[in-house]
Amino acid sequence: MAEKFRQQPQSYSQNKREESSLQDFAQKVKQQYFEGALFEQLLQLNTSDVGLQKELPVDTIINAVEKFVKDYANAITPTQLRNIYSKIKGVNSSLELKLLRPNLAYVAARQGKKDAKEMIAFIDLLIQKTDDKSLDSFKKLMEIIIAYHKFYHTKK
Repeated sequence: MAEKFRQQPQSYSQNKREESSLQDFAQKVKQQYFEGALFEQLLQLNTSDVGLQKELPVDTIINAVEKFVKDYANAITPTQLRNIYSKIKGVNSSLELKLLRPNLAYVAARQGKKDAKEMIAFIDLLIQKTDDKSLDSFKKLMEIIIAYHKFYHTKK
């Protein structure tokens, strides 16, 4: 009996290992919606570099974000997304932003839906890639996500 009891934690830990990590979820979204240079360009939306502004495919970026949000619109509620955004809006440095990552992990862990975890994991990946120079672009991107989420989210 004692031996059987000791084996249960092993099976529990094996189940935990089979679950995907936030990184896995984020990479899935990145590959599906933001392949190649498009991912890097997400964090250049608010650039002051005139040369880069001319090269930036803003319509392509916005269309890709719209498709992403449309597919994940019902993954999380508008309130949950707005709560995340309100915290992001209040930060003034990339360090402060990166310190919000554990909050995102908590929100993702509370979600029962895989889609919600994927959406939040992708936002987490963007935060990891954000530096002080691209902070305003990240905030602009979050505004776009909020706008399309409001448009596509259906109330139940």
